[in-house]
Amino acid sequence: MVNRRSALNYLNARQEIVKIGDEFSCLPNIYRVFVSNYELGDETKLFRSLKVKTDSKPEPVTIRWENSKKANPWNIEGDRLLGITTLEDMKYEIEEYDQRIEPWHQSGMIKIGRTHGDAVLLGVESGKEDRIYLYGESSDHGEFFEIASDIFSLFSKIELVPDTELLDFYKVTLSELVLTWGEDFWRVREGKLT
Repeated sequence: MVNRRSALNYLNARQEIVKIGDEFSCLPNIYRVFVSNYELGDETKLFRSLKVKTDSKPEPVTIRWENSKKANPWNIEGDRLLGITTLEDMKYEIEEYDQRIEPWHQSGMIKIGRTHGDAVLLGVESGKEDRIYLYGESSDHGEFFEIASDIFSLFSKIELVPDTELLDFYKVTLSELVLTWGEDFWRVREGKLT
């Protein structure tokens, strides 16, 4: 059965581990492990999709992930996390960091992602290594807010649930979904769909 789960459980693992070159030497160890092992980019690249095969469609349909509501406004909401910076784009961010262009660079951080209104930052200097911060519309007067001790902790705080409106459209409930060994999509339990 599909239910609310930590986004950490739905990260897309890379097909092959990526070797991180010297141009990324400023990246802290935990973040290096993350970028070496998991896909980067927008949310469609970051998370494995929930594919559901119904009797009414010959091919599985993809159900978008949503985030359950958070009480703490400084936690990133799953549907607000637009992406994690790719290694190619990270090269440019590191060049800017070396020149201390942005306010976060001057505070020992680099931008690793974005939400609808905030930059997601990674601490790279001593005392801030691997820590994750938000900076932007949510922050007051240019302050940085620490939201996680490292990238894995960040994804463990994000809870994903399937888009219930789309499930309703296909007349499917979470309790009706089953995953068959060897398939990459969920099926509706037989006899449940009209």
